[in-house]
Amino acid sequence: MVVVSTSRSLPATADDRAPDAPARVAVLIPCFNDGALLDDALNSLDHQEPCEVVVVDDGSTDPATARALARAAERGVTVLRQFNAGPSRARMRALAATSAPFVMGLDADDELAPGALARLADALDRDPTCDAVWGEVETFGAFCARRTMARSVDPWAITYLNDLPAAALFRRAALEAIGGWSLDDGYEDWDLWMRFAGSGRRGRNVGGVFHRYRQNEAASRRVSDTRQHGRLMGVLRARNAGLYASRGRNWRASPAPWGVRLGLPLVGALPGVDEDRRFRWEHFVAKWFDPRWRLVVDGVEEPVGLRRVAGRLRRVAGRAARRIARR
Repeated sequence: MVVVSTSRSLPATADDRAPDAPARVAVLIPCFNDGALLDDALNSLDHQEPCEVVVVDDGSTDPATARALARAAERGVTVLRQFNAGPSRARMRALAATSAPFVMGLDADDELAPGALARLADALDRDPTCDAVWGEVETFGAFCARRTMARSVDPWAITYLNDLPAAALFRRAALEAIGGWSLDDGYEDWDLWMRFAGSGRRGRNVGGVFHRYRQNEAASRRVSDTRQHGRLMGVLRARNAGLYASRGRNWRASPAPWGVRLGLPLVGALPGVDEDRRFRWEHFVAKWFDPRWRLVVDGVEEPVGLRRVAGRLRRVAGRAARRIARR
């Protein structure tokens, strides 16, 4: 594990802070065979205020990633290498190599919107009682969409569904106090938010799009997390037992819509339902009663409820008609 370049701040297009002021923000980027996309992630940081940037090569094996990491080192980014250990350990390795008071984890296949870091850091500077800030998420790549994230950290709702973004800006002291990213095999961001909520810390949505989430084949690891949802939920419950034990008290204080507050416990209490199906039904409840869970895809709101069911029936009927026509 070698530091192949010294860290320096990337240039910003507009920043009225003193040029010799220490960086307020550290950006931590785990990279595993993401060489085809790492340049885009780093390019998105060119439109930010000066920041510490550390890329951790998490045991990549393809030549394209080796070349991308070399280019990153040439532009002044700190590049560290480790044996493949997963994104949590890569982020924590990067965290240890930085000192800025505010910290953001950014996946190597995602991007930040122009000016995102300055706006988020300003929000934390203005509110010393707040330990994390975030905004909305814009999906790009295979399709374009926009998702409205939670307005605040809800200790009750987070035990059912994660409506908080992976790319949020944390106060370093708060992040280190809860142990940072520490789950190795999936749902590491959900686990982080659960521990953040369980510690009683405060975070809020400051509005606007900051995180650009790439939707394509590179997101396959995130999809694989949902395929082992039952096992991972067992891990989350064991690691955050106190938060689950406080569900009743937190339910009474939850700002979630009443339909969500009634529907999610009802789904959770259904007997004989496996975790994967329960998870799908919980999402259905959230999308039906809380418009924040609905994606706006290519300018059109994602259908929910009866419209969604009707759409599925039309697709099934269309496939059946095509099969009959081919006979």
